[in-house]
Amino acid sequence: MRLSELSVTAGRHVVVLIAVLLMLPWAGFAAVPKLINYQGYLADGAGQPVPDGSYQIYFRIYPYPTGGSALWESGSQTVSVSGGGFSYLLGSQVTLPDHLFDNSITRYLGITVGTDAEIVPRTRLVTVPYAYQALHADTSDYAVTVADHSVTNAKLADGAVTDASVSAAADIDPAKIDGTAMVLSGSWQTVSGFVEYTGPNVYMHDSSFQSSGYGIKIGSRVAHGSDEALLEVDRNYNNTTTRYGVRARLDNSSTGYLYGIRSEVEHTTAGSGGTAYGVYGHAMSDGSQRTGTYGLGQSRNASITTGTSVGVSGVAYDGAYAYGIMGYAGSATTNYAGYF
Repeated sequence: MRLSELSVTAGRHVVVLIAVLLMLPWAGFAAVPKLINYQGYLADGAGQPVPDGSYQIYFRIYPYPTGGSALWESGSQTVSVSGGGFSYLLGSQVTLPDHLFDNSITRYLGITVGTDAEIVPRTRLVTVPYAYQALHADTSDYAVTVADHSVTNAKLADGAVTDASVSAAADIDPAKIDGTAMVLSGSWQTVSGFVEYTGPNVYMHDSSFQSSGYGIKIGSRVAHGSDEALLEVDRNYNNTTTRYGVRARLDNSSTGYLYGIRSEVEHTTAGSGGTAYGVYGHAMSDGSQRTGTYGLGQSRNASITTGTSVGVSGVAYDGAYAYGIMGYAGSATTNYAGYF
């Protein structure tokens, strides 16, 4: 394809420019070669082709048609000439900068043969017809496809992504949701699958769920309505193995006290309040044994003869009567005031 044909003179050489092939832009697209195919014709002062052979030719790209410093230069390159014609790939030996042709800036090619002066005028670099299609790849308004992970935060305007921009079927990596980005409010919300809270705080309505290296804290002292329990765990089993409604496991390698479960209830207004149970146990079964509250105390060393092991311990203060442990047992056949 012949785009232009121009005879220019430099010393004893005449160069006829046959074609300059250029694909714009290429920055960021590995599939586009970072090369410009330049073809020319080298003739002597009489217009005859120079003898076949190798010639030292310099190629430089400038921002101006005259003067100025080169933005890129090839250095001295050995170019083969046959019948006066030659071809050279700009960028094949010295890489062309990625952003050399950004923003549709005009560039000019300067050529120097051997020790002659640079050929004048310089050659303006232009696109071949189908290279205009590459313009669409450099302009987001025309982009047909966007490579994965190619859009950075710097390319997004503040407020560009709204709630309406994310569909209900969007698959968002939980790692991309920061802080309070996910808020469940109003009516009951359903979160399916496995959910891992890494804290430090997850707020649930007017209560909070706090997790740290010291443990887990659920709830606040905010007055609630008619909720039956602060924490309710329900599950229905159908098997013959042992199951626990709540199981707490604490280990201590030192001598500090350990409480498997500590429960405190309090009516906060002095002189009033209903019945309060620190721990309430209710067992219902038609099996061989039903135990409302069960306690087991034992030493780690089965042969130890010191200290005290207590299955259930109770302390009571104040009132007309105080019972450390109060028990009542009754059956269809016999009633007992208590059994200890």
